[in-house]
Amino acid sequence: MNILLITNSIKASQTFIYELLQNSWNNSLNQDKRKENKNFSKESDYFKIIDTKDKYDSIDKKFIPETVFIVPELLWDNDGVNEGYDKARELITKKYSLKFVQFIFLSILERETLKKLVNPRNKGIVEAFPHVCLLDSNPDIQFSYYSDIHYKLIKHLAISDEGKLQRISHEINSIKTNISKDTREVGYNKTDLITKLEELSLFQQWTSIEITDEIDNAKNATTNEQLVSISKTTENIIDEINLKFTSKSTSNEIKKRDKTNYKVFIIEDDEEYRKFFSETFSRFYTEVYPDINDCYSVNKTTKTFTISEAKDIINAIGKSFNIFLLDLLYKDNAGNWLNFNGLDLYRLVKSVNPYAVLRIITSLPRGIVAKLVEVITSDTEKPNIDQVYTKKYGFDYLKDNIIESIEKIDEECRSKAKSKTVLSPFPKTGVFCWPGIPDLMFNLLFDNKDQYLKHRHISETLFCKFQKNTLTKATSEWNMGQLPKPGMKKTVTDSYFLGKLSSIMTHRLIALNEALKNDYYIVNYTDYLAITKKIMNITQVNKAYFQTKLGFNGTEKREDGVPSGFKISFINMFPEEISFLTKTLSSKENRLKHVLLKKFSPVLNAFFKKILGELVTYENWDVLNLKYNPYKSQETNIDSGNPISIDSLPDLSLENFQDFLEALLDNYDKEFIDQIVQLVTDNAPGSDKIKYQPVEILINNLYNK
Repeated sequence: MNILLITNSIKASQTFIYELLQNSWNNSLNQDKRKENKNFSKESDYFKIIDTKDKYDSIDKKFIPETVFIVPELLWDNDGVNEGYDKARELITKKYSLKFVQFIFLSILERETLKKLVNPRNKGIVEAFPHVCLLDSNPDIQFSYYSDIHYKLIKHLAISDEGKLQRISHEINSIKTNISKDTREVGYNKTDLITKLEELSLFQQWTSIEITDEIDNAKNATTNEQLVSISKTTENIIDEINLKFTSKSTSNEIKKRDKTNYKVFIIEDDEEYRKFFSETFSRFYTEVYPDINDCYSVNKTTKTFTISEAKDIINAIGKSFNIFLLDLLYKDNAGNWLNFNGLDLYRLVKSVNPYAVLRIITSLPRGIVAKLVEVITSDTEKPNIDQVYTKKYGFDYLKDNIIESIEKIDEECRSKAKSKTVLSPFPKTGVFCWPGIPDLMFNLLFDNKDQYLKHRHISETLFCKFQKNTLTKATSEWNMGQLPKPGMKKTVTDSYFLGKLSSIMTHRLIALNEALKNDYYIVNYTDYLAITKKIMNITQVNKAYFQTKLGFNGTEKREDGVPSGFKISFINMFPEEISFLTKTLSSKENRLKHVLLKKFSPVLNAFFKKILGELVTYENWDVLNLKYNPYKSQETNIDSGNPISIDSLPDLSLENFQDFLEALLDNYDKEFIDQIVQLVTDNAPGSDKIKYQPVEILINNLYNK
């Protein structure tokens, strides 16, 4: 890590800073043993010091720092505090314009004092970048504070003139809200409004309204009513400088409708808007947090919402929510920027819960936000204009905007749920596609596996009793084999479905066992009823039983036009069911067990070797826990950065291939599985080329045809 210190020439001050940097680095070494020792007592190849204007003007162009510490009071040309900020702007916009750099300001003055002393042009820099007061009893100096995307947002909203105007527009709405509150003193509101007007004075040439006059009016104001008038003029100034918008006539009515079983989390730093979003979205969705008491549930406890903990909240419970509302810019109670923004959180939510629906909240016009996003991030997935809620036109407009967007949000949630479960190994039809059940099954299989395994254990125990002819209607935990009632579809709850899950699983195993008794995998209705009538309260077996109640894919067979049986298609199965199927079918074709794959099917052999040739397969091979390792002779070569030689892979058997596919399904809850499954499904040969049933079943269940 290269570090640059820009400071004044006072030796005592420099020595003090060197010691602070050394102590901070030593502390970080204790937390991360991968870091190297560094010495900050003098200059080195990784630590450069600039303490005069001449040194700054002849700065080493080859030295590119990752972290820059700057003392605002440089004392090179004057004794003010603006000099350090001006130099920082030069570095950000010119010398390091294409680099991601951590800028940290070190001063003997408190941050709030600096905000009062700097000129309007530098106020945004003081608010946005990390500051450390050197006179604190224990100055907290770090070498990394923010992400690259947050840095880009700072550069745009705090450094560039266009961005400053957008930021002022974003913040003026909160100031208007505070002015309208009777609980806040006029003096605080006046100070905030004057601060924004002073920053706007940089743009005087672009407006016909005299900004200095409005600053004087604000200084002379004695009531909030007077400030309201000035704030409206301020908005007119911003509109004239930037873009002109026409307000929209809105309806404040929200039609009554059934709440949808989706969960919403709101991460907004303005308490009044947080409450507004909570109340508005609560009319449409069953769970919205923070609630009216500004609390949220976590690990069966209730916690008060704190904006500084936003990242921790997302990491802890982000997977549990379907919808996130994220403000664009976050500030602490003192008005300073927090070290993350809405785009940081957007990226974090995408990594923690890629199936969540996201919306951005801002006081900027929606079009400007879309352009802003294009400027500061190159992420493939980024919010577009339809994913932005603007506060610019007040609560009524915003509420109307939300009402109009609910159906689209619901549609997105449904689409996300579908994509979320497409590669998940569980049934996708009948009762398993009832509202809320796909999400429930996904959570069981990936996040609450112990509960899933509990139901699976019960079902396998009951099935074992069935095979031994000891299962009866009175058997414990069987409950006479009761299944969900079709009439419950619209009102199904998680607890109701879970109460039937073990029974559904057992029914499915019994049905599969019967289907495997013939080469066509058809369960004859009459024969099946005769087998099961002693253990189930079933008086009729038909397509609805197999498809709706048990969730099987398949087709109904007829004899002389009369339904006679159900042919089960072995797709969209539970992992344990797939293992049961493939082992049963493999035992019938044991002669193929040790046949080389290239002799059995050149197409499958080429397909398998292509998958093995991918680095992601090699990197995760050990996690599959297979008894063979096709990379053994190439490991040293691959680890040296050389590509995998497909021609050098050993000849593998059909059994090896089958074990590989089974391992993918057995490890469905591993993070890497999606990458390898995607390789398999993207390159899978057509089923007409596969003549071995176990392999076809495995590929089809990965591919979910």
